[in-house]
Amino acid sequence: SSVANDYTSDSKNNLEEDPSSLLPMPFDRPRNEEEETALAQLRETLDPSSFSSTSLPDNDESAYFLSSDGTLLRFLRARKGKVKDATKMIHSTYKWRHESQPKDIVCPKCPSNPQAHCMRLVGWDKDGRPVLYFCYSLANDCCDSGANIMHLIELLEKTTEMMEKRGGSDVNPTGKWVVIIDFAGYELKHNNPKTAVGFAKTLDHYPEQMGLCLLVNAPTIFSLVWAAARRVLDPVTTKKVRFLTCDTTAEERWKPDLETNLGEEMASWLTSEIKENAMPENKLTKKYWEWLDEDGNEKSHDSRGIASYVKSQYFISHVNPKFSTSASMEEEKSDKDSASTRL
Repeated sequence: SSVANDYTSDSKNNLEEDPSSLLPMPFDRPRNEEEETALAQLRETLDPSSFSSTSLPDNDESAYFLSSDGTLLRFLRARKGKVKDATKMIHSTYKWRHESQPKDIVCPKCPSNPQAHCMRLVGWDKDGRPVLYFCYSLANDCCDSGANIMHLIELLEKTTEMMEKRGGSDVNPTGKWVVIIDFAGYELKHNNPKTAVGFAKTLDHYPEQMGLCLLVNAPTIFSLVWAAARRVLDPVTTKKVRFLTCDTTAEERWKPDLETNLGEEMASWLTSEIKENAMPENKLTKKYWEWLDEDGNEKSHDSRGIASYVKSQYFISHVNPKFSTSASMEEEKSDKDSASTRL
């Protein structure tokens, strides 16, 4: 059964209730006088010398804290404009980045087992927000909370880098991303509050970047994990979480809401992916990284992501090519074409 109607009032809001409430607000909205004052105060407080034992050298990648008003505003808005609280949050995140070096983190499982996790970037929505998709039925080793968090950090860092390469605020004015968790294949062994709390704490280091989180067909047993996560999630972030019940035999009931919020291309891709991953025969057998069938023809649905993303220069492959039959087929075809041209 679904938890969409089992939780407290702020969690009951399905997309069907008020899809317009989830539409993204531009991040670069006009700043009011209060924000301008707080921003100036924050800049003064964050003079590099104020970091004392955790100094902020100019050549440190973590110096992005001082690089733009947009970054500082995210921390300010995450702490409701309170300079002292925003300063504390920035110091905490700087220390975390300085000690953890998130840009260098690599998932400890996926390089040798591409099916260990299944959280990946699948493209962007109509507003340019990157969309991250996760499905339990496609992951065979996702019960290690530490590895799960490392996988998430690697993904968030790669997504942030992709956003900048693609054009930053020019193509994604909100500066946010969308996370979709598909509960197909979810079992009791996945019901680990430690992972949920770890995810929530990790997201604290990426303030004001969660635009929307959709939990698709979450079962009742997830309520324990959700209760634990809510205790550490910022209330603003909690309000961005929505539960969506998707009857795969009646997509006309929920696909229009996805189109309203994410656009036609992403909504169509998600609809196909959700329906495919709900099929029992695909549980732990589907290789989401393959885009060609056994005859070398393109599949009608490419599970890697929307077409405009996978065919772009910004596509991020989450799987080593050595595990991809499709990659081998394309390489073989390319070699044959080259040989034919030389003849």
